[in-house]
Amino acid sequence: MKQPTIAAIRRIPLTKGGGVETVAGPYGRGLFLSAGEARGLVDILKRARTTKEVEAALEYANTLLEGHGVDAVWDSSGDTLVGLYINMGDQYDETIIADLPAGRFYQTDLETWVLKRRRRYDIP
Repeated sequence: MKQPTIAAIRRIPLTKGGGVETVAGPYGRGLFLSAGEARGLVDILKRARTTKEVEAALEYANTLLEGHGVDAVWDSSGDTLVGLYINMGDQYDETIIADLPAGRFYQTDLETWVLKRRRRYDIP
């Protein structure tokens, strides 16, 4: 039996207008978690309200997914933090990304997420 992934958990509200959402990426591998791990992670993501709490939730997810830490995506001026994500080792590997301006989490690869938001968030 295939273990559940974050992909099985769609649009769970974080804050008014926010949520967890899956975006299918064309590259990379899936993020596999046990049902208990997935429920625990979603509970933590749902409670994250501030950037610091989002970063802590991603640090927890990084431990579960055996990633390489939480990294940031800044706009071209370097003044505005637009995203936080789990570094899975390759920009084409699936990860969990916090889209800070939108108040949403996505499961996708970093390359796809950046390409879809480069112009909107002025990402270099």
